[in-house]
Amino acid sequence: MKKEQIWKLVGLSVFALYLIIWVGLAIYVTSFAPRNSWNIEKEANPKVGMNYLNNDDWCAILASSSFRGKSISERVSIADAKFSDIKSLAEEDGFDVKQLQSWLHKTATDFEKYPIKSFVFAENAKTQYYRDLSNSDFPKINLLRVFLRHLSSSSGSALYALPFAILPLALLVGIITSFASKKLALKWKILVAGLIAVCLLEAWIINFAQKQPVSLGSFNFYDDGNGYVTTEGTWSSDTKLADPLQVTKIDCWRNWNYCIESNARVSNGYLNVNTDYWEIADWGQDAITIKDRGTALCVNESLRLDRKNKVVTFARATKNPKPDSCAGIQDEPIVMHLADGIKLQYKK
Repeated sequence: MKKEQIWKLVGLSVFALYLIIWVGLAIYVTSFAPRNSWNIEKEANPKVGMNYLNNDDWCAILASSSFRGKSISERVSIADAKFSDIKSLAEEDGFDVKQLQSWLHKTATDFEKYPIKSFVFAENAKTQYYRDLSNSDFPKINLLRVFLRHLSSSSGSALYALPFAILPLALLVGIITSFASKKLALKWKILVAGLIAVCLLEAWIINFAQKQPVSLGSFNFYDDGNGYVTTEGTWSSDTKLADPLQVTKIDCWRNWNYCIESNARVSNGYLNVNTDYWEIADWGQDAITIKDRGTALCVNESLRLDRKNKVVTFARATKNPKPDSCAGIQDEPIVMHLADGIKLQYKK
């Protein structure tokens, strides 16, 4: 093959790689659009996103007595004001803004056809009211629109990423060429294979370290027999836990009639620390049982320290009946035991 043909092939390969990166970046950014759509969808349904109803949300405005007393032209003006507030965000999330404005006008005009429902964020919280707009033809996001917009804006990013993609690709081509070459001595092929093995091992170590940024401690349970019990370990459950990288320490004093639970957990790359206070219901010879704190909005919680068998159990059950604001909480109870974190971590 002539040098000119080789350079032409290299140029076409680099251009094809650039196109792949360009389109891939646009697809990657577009994949986040459905996750962000709740910013606009909450205007029609308070139970999406953060599961919270704001009085400025459109469905709440339509249910207010002040809106009911407005004339049609005033209602349309309010709809236009709401549209101005959310237009840029809606366009960014992939909504057709013309359809969104039309939907606001339509619901502002015939709002009385949509039934009023109540929403309670938490127990003892003020009841809020909103119009049920589930049958109001709320506009959907257009992923193609989002993709085309990001395609036009990611050309520069793809150009910056191109050198970082060429280097590993060139390395891969070089490795294949070296093994396929009949002129390269066996000892050099062995050397290349050894270097590849070292690189792969190092990559595996780095990947494992990223997945396990900390080492969890072992399980301990100490009872002095005179009114003080302390235990530490990692919560384990048959149910998948949101933050498995965590360590808990519980100290109980009989004289104070309280247990203090301190918990450190890695969540989304951040280390968070939390402290809870449990009032003791019974300090028995075999076990310490804790009162439900009653502060959780959606669940009942219980904690038990088995002094005899040195077992610590935590249980969480969803309240029945379940409040409207707790729709995202699973109905099945969760039972956890304090266990040896080192064994749990490396077993997984």
